[in-house]
Amino acid sequence: MKVGIIVDNPKRDLNGCTLLAYQLTKLGLSPYLIPMYYQISDVTQLDLDILVLNYIRKNNENLVRYYNGLGIKCIVMDTEGGILSENGLDSPSNWADFLVKEKLNELISHYTFWGRKVRDPFVDKNFLPPKKLTVTGCPRYDFCTEKWSPFLEFSSQGYILINTNFSAINPQFTTGEEDEKRIFKDLGWDSQYVDNFFEDNQIIFSNFLDEIEYFFKNVPNQKFWIRPHPFEKANIYVERFGHLNNVTISGEGDVFNVLSKAKAILHLNCGTSVESNLLGKPALCIDYINTEMQIAHTPLPRKVSYNLKSRDETIELLSDLEKLYSLYDFSKYLDPHILDWFHTNDGKASERLALVIKEESKTPKDKTFPSVPLKLSKGQKAQQILTNIIGSKLVSVTRAKTSQNRKSKFFTPKQINQKLKKIAQLDENSIEVCSAYAKKGIKTMSSIEIK
Repeated sequence: MKVGIIVDNPKRDLNGCTLLAYQLTKLGLSPYLIPMYYQISDVTQLDLDILVLNYIRKNNENLVRYYNGLGIKCIVMDTEGGILSENGLDSPSNWADFLVKEKLNELISHYTFWGRKVRDPFVDKNFLPPKKLTVTGCPRYDFCTEKWSPFLEFSSQGYILINTNFSAINPQFTTGEEDEKRIFKDLGWDSQYVDNFFEDNQIIFSNFLDEIEYFFKNVPNQKFWIRPHPFEKANIYVERFGHLNNVTISGEGDVFNVLSKAKAILHLNCGTSVESNLLGKPALCIDYINTEMQIAHTPLPRKVSYNLKSRDETIELLSDLEKLYSLYDFSKYLDPHILDWFHTNDGKASERLALVIKEESKTPKDKTFPSVPLKLSKGQKAQQILTNIIGSKLVSVTRAKTSQNRKSKFFTPKQINQKLKKIAQLDENSIEVCSAYAKKGIKTMSSIEIK
């Protein structure tokens, strides 16, 4: 039984997807890690039985209808299922309501959730029968537990980590702000809300840059590590702060690895405040420059952080980390909020999700779908033709050498094998699990088979 797993952004998702693939092999299934940019060509050629999607929204409806037309069962493991707004389109209730109204629920065989706060409104809106709506937790958070945390290795340590969160107005993978606005609106966000949000984001971004520059210069003996969001360009940070001796700017590595070696995290409405708490690292939110709109758009990060009230307080705590540690009460932030949104932190989310997939593999699709043509741009059509001729591996390797955007989404069997070896050791599993590029006849794909 073949199971495809879409990998959106390797820096964020690859560890968790690899752990899920490992768990699937233990259950006798054959998993494939599929790069998001090459999913069309590879899913078409892999003869999959089940596909684990990273999301279902209006903008990928045609693609998911196409997969259903191929007879593939589609399951959702949403990559952003715990960091949501209170009143916007992606608030749990509005999100569920929108998907049902657009009949996107008809395309999904099973939907899995990070926590009950999101599942409950999906049940209320009759997205699917309750037995097809399962809280599993998110596999990448398994690495925040005692069993799996030794997996997290990094080349440096002892820094204050600054995780930025401005991909909407400082995007790496789109042409600019207007393109980002279009994406928001295509997803269903109100046009006026999007315009107001982007305007507010521009103001807060400027203030954020001013504040962290002040910290760098006034706590010169403290090391800082700026890690741009995986979907952000690093240029603006390099140009402004690259000359400072106590500042490193790099997006290398998975965020969990980088967090595990930090002294604390400094942020503004960044979802990695959750991971920070789970890994035992204090999360500091620069709340005195926050806005009501940003707080409402993404409320949870502020709720699980120590909210700084002034520049002076920030400088005091950054200069005296012992005081910070004595003030910071992890139970205050973890207990009231994390469980409802992220389920129990027991290191078994990947196991639970694998069991859901295993159960789905035992039954056929409950309905058939007609074949639908793919709606592709000119560039996508050209890529599809090329990958059909020579295989997506050669295309992906070439694009990774010529495009920074594609390079950041690229991963290899060598990387996966290193991860699998560590995972098997921590699981005390003597059975060898390895990976290789998937093949279709003489063509080699960019997707990676785990076996």
